[in-house]
Amino acid sequence: MSGDGGAARAVFADSLRRNRDLGWNENVMYCLVGIAGADVGLGLPERAARLLGAVFAVSETMDIARIRDRYANEVEARTAADARAQLGAERYEAAVAAGRELDLEAAIEYALGSVD
Repeated sequence: MSGDGGAARAVFADSLRRNRDLGWNENVMYCLVGIAGADVGLGLPERAARLLGAVFAVSETMDIARIRDRYANEVEARTAADARAQLGAERYEAAVAAGRELDLEAAIEYALGSVD
């Protein structure tokens, strides 16, 4: 991720709060992926992988379309690849598995904890 990752995290966090309050869960998924992307760009790949795991699990259990547009799919894929490269496959998979244990609210709180 180029640019100011801290600023990106703050913008995604604000959007996450607003979308959570409005009950727009699909948009919440976009925000979680955005925060994960910022985290991996800031050298926090384990947080990023955990957030991606939460996105994967929550979207499956709540039947929410994870990401529908090409750009967001690319961000998710790039974030996953970067986190895996920084952590190694074993640590990446462990972090994703830990993220899969989070429900939607826990994932939101975890994501906001990384920016507050």
